[in-house]
Amino acid sequence: MSDAPFKMPSLRGRLIYLTSPKPDDFGHLTELRNRDSIRRWFFDDRPLDPENNRKWLEANARRKDAKLLVIRSCVDDRFLGSAGWLHLDDSVGSIELGRVAVDRPGYLALARSLGYAPRITDEVGSLLIGFAFHVLGVSRIRTEVISGNHSSAALCLRAGFTLVGQSIGFRPDGQSVPVEIFELKRDEWELGTTLN
Repeated sequence: MSDAPFKMPSLRGRLIYLTSPKPDDFGHLTELRNRDSIRRWFFDDRPLDPENNRKWLEANARRKDAKLLVIRSCVDDRFLGSAGWLHLDDSVGSIELGRVAVDRPGYLALARSLGYAPRITDEVGSLLIGFAFHVLGVSRIRTEVISGNHSSAALCLRAGFTLVGQSIGFRPDGQSVPVEIFELKRDEWELGTTLN
């Protein structure tokens, strides 16, 4: 991989867009990730230290192999959460999508302003999948979902992913966690049967 920093473009959908976080977002991202309702769906479920996370986010801006993005509303630029990817491997053309974390107060405020509850996670998935296949050039996307995370599993299935296996993950304290593994191949996605 080149030493040059990776310049992430904004990915714009109908209701939301994905963009690199700015320093003003760092506190929001740390607070969101530290919420019990979100933290429990990560293998490393320990609370993040704000200063260490700020340093990580600053360094992450240069990376291509792993990226954390902010979800914002196209309607009013409201902070709506985070999404991104891990383990981009150009040599084998694969990537792993990370957890989509939605800021519930921001989402509910957007829903009130629109008069309905949009599926913004579907739009996040569609933008990330299209970017991974068409811009990053991968041929396969994988994602791991901790068993019991029904909303993430349902999003994977709506996006066209197939459940390809189960595994066991481990938390930092050694506790084992059952995991479902989902996969989407570019040729399947291009058939037009998914969220694209």
